[in-house]
Amino acid sequence: MSRDVNNKYWDEELETLPREELEKRQLADLKEIVQFAYDHAPYYKRSFDAAGVKPSDIKTLKDIQKFPFIDKKTQRDTQGIGSFLGELAAVPEEDVVFVSTSSGSTGELGGSIEATRKAIEDLWGAEVYDFYGLSDIFGACAAMCEAKDGLHIAENHILVETVDIHTGEVLEPGQVGELVFTTLRKHARPLIRFRTGDIGWIDNTPCSCGRTHGRIHISGRKDDMFIVSAVNVFPSDIEAVIRELSGITGEYLIRVFERDFTCKYSVEIEKNADNPAADEAVAAEVSAALKARIGVKPYSVVVHPDGGLNTRSEHKAKRIIDERKLDYSI
Repeated sequence: MSRDVNNKYWDEELETLPREELEKRQLADLKEIVQFAYDHAPYYKRSFDAAGVKPSDIKTLKDIQKFPFIDKKTQRDTQGIGSFLGELAAVPEEDVVFVSTSSGSTGELGGSIEATRKAIEDLWGAEVYDFYGLSDIFGACAAMCEAKDGLHIAENHILVETVDIHTGEVLEPGQVGELVFTTLRKHARPLIRFRTGDIGWIDNTPCSCGRTHGRIHISGRKDDMFIVSAVNVFPSDIEAVIRELSGITGEYLIRVFERDFTCKYSVEIEKNADNPAADEAVAAEVSAALKARIGVKPYSVVVHPDGGLNTRSEHKAKRIIDERKLDYSI
């Protein structure tokens, strides 16, 4: 089947479905996959029975909220039980045609941060579009359109929820929380209410590009978030500030540590070689900008010369170092 390379859509009919029709298809797929998971994956049979729910409870999309969550720990705990693929698998091993692995999540958002995207575009003279994916799901599953207002997620394959990171309470579209995905067509290893660990929100309002699938906005990883003076701090917020300021390279390193039994953070940055300002002045400007954006200033800002951080050559550069000894898990 040939495709028009000048057509901005891959499948115009599917990508522009009215929300009502899209959600109708989601519901049909949700009923089928929940039943399939219950019938064929040992973990889901045991989990649903323990929670007192059954596939026939699915009457609307919101009914998925009755079902228990799974997460990375669930995957680890069930891996290798019964078979190599574990108890989440719903098909025999011989039916599996592809197994993927990941280099790990770092929380780097890249092109989803406007200042970072603009810096790359200015450097290379090219348009930058971000995409998002999880190996747990099936790889890339959301991408930016020409409007560059979030990443359209493949809602014909994934049902998206957003939940409070502490309580698991389901939030309304537009509210920031942990993204929870249910795969609608993945039969080898269905993921029912998978807590991704990614913090963000979904926008279901019409997009100027004409696509109707919701747009996710990612703030960062739950694992990378830290709390300073009752303020949730995401490395992506710090990056957004650093990349917007002039006179510095945009490279940065965050250190999280304890002082007097409270959580603090410091930021290390690089000053441009042609920046005549004193290091103290640069540090003060960065500190003030972070306070204005995040609501809490860093304990210190360390200024390095251009290239002093050595963060440019790594595939997924480590930009946050957690030096805390106490348990700050949320």
